[in-house]
Amino acid sequence: LDALQAQMMSHAERFEYEQAAGIRNQITALSKVLQQQAVDENSATGRDRDVDILAVKLQGGRACVNLAMVRGGRHLGDRAYFPKHVDDATAVQLLDDDDLPELDVSAAGEGAAGAAVTRPAAPSPERQVLEAFIAQHYLEMAVPSLLVLSEPVDPALAEALSAQAGYRVTTQAQPRGQRRIWQEMCVKGAEIALARLLSEEGSQQARTRALVDALDLSVTELDKFRIECFDISHTAGEATQASCVVFEGHQMQSSQYRRFNIEGITGGDDYAAMRQVLTRRYSKMAEAAQNGTGRLPDLVLVDGGKG
Repeated sequence: LDALQAQMMSHAERFEYEQAAGIRNQITALSKVLQQQAVDENSATGRDRDVDILAVKLQGGRACVNLAMVRGGRHLGDRAYFPKHVDDATAVQLLDDDDLPELDVSAAGEGAAGAAVTRPAAPSPERQVLEAFIAQHYLEMAVPSLLVLSEPVDPALAEALSAQAGYRVTTQAQPRGQRRIWQEMCVKGAEIALARLLSEEGSQQARTRALVDALDLSVTELDKFRIECFDISHTAGEATQASCVVFEGHQMQSSQYRRFNIEGITGGDDYAAMRQVLTRRYSKMAEAAQNGTGRLPDLVLVDGGKG
């Protein structure tokens, strides 16, 4: 707060009133948060002093799990996670009654005639995503004794967490009082984070489309459009290396980056180095593409002019 107040006064002295007003609003908001945290800490029972709040939201084929942590009665902040594989969960919504397996009611006897047969409801996609996240997240993370959730989960999951932690872990999907406020804040955070992600992905897709259109490329599946870029580097003609970076799915794929040591060329000959790395990169890849077991990139970019 002291640092923000100093910044506000500095802007005011330079007649930068808009910037000063913006910092003033930050100070006001921060003061309210600190005040609420102090109230939370003083009013928190032993059970409420360490709590994790988790909320899940699904939209546009993407999922967000927002995790809010309360430690010592203080809200330490939120962190949004975006599971990448939610197709299996969202597919549950597409199941019709005809897709569900038929039940054998022949053994029910005459007394069951005319009685309605109720199939167990499939877990919602939100519940499936949340259960998968909890099961994975707390494998390596300490779990508090209370989890406040936006969706009810299988009681067996809480039992498994309790067995792992060595103490009782409880889940609560319909909280009251302060826990209810925490839950609502966490749900809102998940909505905001997911909306921001979808907005960013929309703009990324627009940039990919603009590039494809500018280069007049024929691309059938824009989501699979792949670019590989190569650059050569060396130190005074020695220790020549080639780097390859990959763009796919509208974003850079750092896990697919590659580095090649270049040997057997004249020092400083970038053209020979580029020829070598491209041959090494695509000779086997071209064979795999012909055999239908691989694919070449849609676009290859190399650093440098014509050799």
